[in-house]
Amino acid sequence: MDYIQGFEAHIRSKDRSENTVSCYIRDVLQFIVWYQRKTEYGLDQWIELDGVEYKKYLQSTNQAILTINRKIASINVFAQWMHQQGYIKEEIHIETVRNKVVRQ
Repeated sequence: MDYIQGFEAHIRSKDRSENTVSCYIRDVLQFIVWYQRKTEYGLDQWIELDGVEYKKYLQSTNQAILTINRKIASINVFAQWMHQQGYIKEEIHIETVRNKVVRQ
């Protein structure tokens, strides 16, 4: 879990609140657990399609859209950091879930 320690140090260097740091770390750890169950590849093989699949998984869990979007935001920050550190080759960005507007 060297990624997590490095990422946490990065987040703390941005002067985020303790609550924000713990949310980022919790969200990223949940993603990593999901990713490791899905594939035998390491995080260095993570691609954007994996992020899209994770978003679909989150949407299937009946969590609030706000919660899903917070998790996606955490993953996006983690992905950006992973790319900047050279751990992954491609930039990964997962689109947030849009609220469906109910028309009457």
